[in-house]
Amino acid sequence: MGYIAPEALRGDYSPASDLWSVGVILYVLMTGDMPFGPEVFDHCPSDLRCEGAQMQSHWEKLRDSKVDWACEPWPAFPQARSLCEQLLAFDPGERSPSARAALAHPWLRG
Repeated sequence: MGYIAPEALRGDYSPASDLWSVGVILYVLMTGDMPFGPEVFDHCPSDLRCEGAQMQSHWEKLRDSKVDWACEPWPAFPQARSLCEQLLAFDPGERSPSARAALAHPWLRG
């Protein structure tokens, strides 16, 4: 559940949804932790249907959650943080517009 983009929980899946998942993976690789705490994933939903009540509840928890950008190692890697923030934008329209654009980010171009 921790890798599913918020809009996918509502049945709206797009390439931006994959970029969310990449953002989660980047966050885990950089910190060793998931970007969202256990309060977001406090239960295993029994109803996995998109647009179901449990998925709506999960969507709301993600919407209201805040990622800890102050934890290590983000202060030492501001460009990595910038990319990860773009990938984890809650609104898919605010995410990096494509994988190509994400790969062109200054942190990856080094």
